[in-house]
Amino acid sequence: MEAQATDTIALRRQSGLYIIFGLGQVLRQMWALLLIPIIQIWQKSSDKEAIPEKFKYLYIWLGGILLLLIIAALLRFWLFRFGVQGRDFVIHKGVLTKQKIVIPVDAIQGIQKHQNLLHRLTNTYALSIDSAGSNHAEADLKAVDAHTVKQLEAWLLARPAAVATGAVHHELPSSASVMQYRLSATGFIKLWLSENHLQTLFIILAFGFSRLQDLEQYINFSSKQFINDQAKSMLSTAGSIAVALGIALVISVVVSGIRMMIRYYDYRIDMQDGRYAMRWGLLETRTAQVPFAKVQCISWRANWLRQRLGLFTMRLHALNDRAVSRETRQTLVAVEGEEAVRQITRPFLSQWPTSGGAMQQVHPALKKRYWLIKGLAPAALLSVIAAWWLGWWAMAAFGYSLYYAWAVARQYRQLGYGYNHRSLLLRRGIWGTQYWLVDFEKAQQLAVHSSPWQRRHGLANLSIQSGGHKLVIPMLGQKVADDLADVIAACSSFGSAATTMQPAHQATATYL
Repeated sequence: MEAQATDTIALRRQSGLYIIFGLGQVLRQMWALLLIPIIQIWQKSSDKEAIPEKFKYLYIWLGGILLLLIIAALLRFWLFRFGVQGRDFVIHKGVLTKQKIVIPVDAIQGIQKHQNLLHRLTNTYALSIDSAGSNHAEADLKAVDAHTVKQLEAWLLARPAAVATGAVHHELPSSASVMQYRLSATGFIKLWLSENHLQTLFIILAFGFSRLQDLEQYINFSSKQFINDQAKSMLSTAGSIAVALGIALVISVVVSGIRMMIRYYDYRIDMQDGRYAMRWGLLETRTAQVPFAKVQCISWRANWLRQRLGLFTMRLHALNDRAVSRETRQTLVAVEGEEAVRQITRPFLSQWPTSGGAMQQVHPALKKRYWLIKGLAPAALLSVIAAWWLGWWAMAAFGYSLYYAWAVARQYRQLGYGYNHRSLLLRRGIWGTQYWLVDFEKAQQLAVHSSPWQRRHGLANLSIQSGGHKLVIPMLGQKVADDLADVIAACSSFGSAATTMQPAHQATATYL
């Protein structure tokens, strides 16, 4: 049964499951402190020594701490209430200091919800509401019953600000015509194989070392000595080194697969009712909703290997880059091929810049200028400073300038742009490739700037602020930069009136 849209949802408390989550959160933060007396008691008992009288009070101390945590969780649960009053989402909270938070519907960027095992057993959700006026979640509800969640979703989608009312030129799917994208099993395998396994290995090592250091504080254990002993025993011969590297590689690949499974299991994105609706998760079923009108720009990227596999990761960027780019990656979508990219971007921008030709390139002066300033000059300075200690070996610093020469040449080949009367496609990258699709109507800031050297050579840089990101096209001809700036300014200032305007320097583009 669908929840009906309403202008009022009476103030209510969260589900009683919140008490368990609140207590668990505090215990996770204080686990080390609570572990100290337990370890001390265990050491005494293992030595068959009588537990001193003072240690018996530790049980009372632990019981008192747990009792205080339970009371704190109960107070937070009882005093926290939320509801809807007209066009505002309202929260009352606070134990000693009372606080009232009002979030207008116009400021809401999106709603994310997820379920872990306890949520599923109790038919509740964890709910997060993000607004454009804050860098963190304005409303973070740990346990909300399913019926209330449906009421909140219906209330948000029923408000005019929550649908793409301004995007009259977009081909928005109707309720009866649902567009959906799901990551296939083949796509998941490609994503797994092309993951950064070296990064995963460093994460494993950092996590393990930090846990060893934690234990070092409470028991008679030296983490550094343990690591040194293991390293000496495993790296004594070339064969043992190869075995250690092989084990590390296998572990990192397996852990990468587990991370990918947790992040992308059953990932799907539905595009209907004026919104993107995402659903994913293995251990926790997470969902996120972002209205089409809140999306400011869309980007997708691929490293060298994923380009060969035809795999891209996309990101939807909202006004404050919050509702769509949190660490949970709720809108970091893995897609296969150009057709999938077009399918997901169609509700945001139905027509890309004209395809079929080569993307426009910037001025060749970029290569020499960037190499001299960012490659040769730092290398020369570093070699002079290092010469005092390293002698002629300091000349090795110029190897950096050789690498940067290659990197700048690669950057120049990759950097390209295409635009029409209402949108821009920007391509850039060195080791991989990244694309940005920008709707001129969503541009928040525009600037054409140039250095004295650029002015002497008739060049300029164009920067566009959209979705919390500053996109720069460097080393354009002054006239090209001015013409493109005029098109963007006209479209963002006068809306649909700019659709009759054609740029003086029409650029064509090839994608992916």
